[in-house]
Amino acid sequence: MIDPAAGIPDVQWQFDPTKVPQSARLDISADSEGEPVPIAIKYQGEQQAFGFTGESYAYEGWRNPDLALPDERYLVTVRATTGGIEGDAVFRLHNAAGAETGLRLEPVS
Repeated sequence: MIDPAAGIPDVQWQFDPTKVPQSARLDISADSEGEPVPIAIKYQGEQQAFGFTGESYAYEGWRNPDLALPDERYLVTVRATTGGIEGDAVFRLHNAAGAETGLRLEPVS
């Protein structure tokens, strides 16, 4: 649809759940560069952070209220499997309430 006043397309967003994996698992290509994996989202100036899954796309700003993360520390375990090889890594995710500090992710030794 073209906006007649501006003469530019009027792009509208519509969530289609059939296009998004509805799970906590994510298949990515294995390579030496690695791949970023979204686990949480927080907007500047907000206190609340949210866990991030494929279901997050159904909510405005990807803020699924069921995945709210108060100002606390969380343990996140990442498991990778490829060609019969498995590996785990544990990280500490901290949702610091201050807007400047935001989310921190640190490996657990």
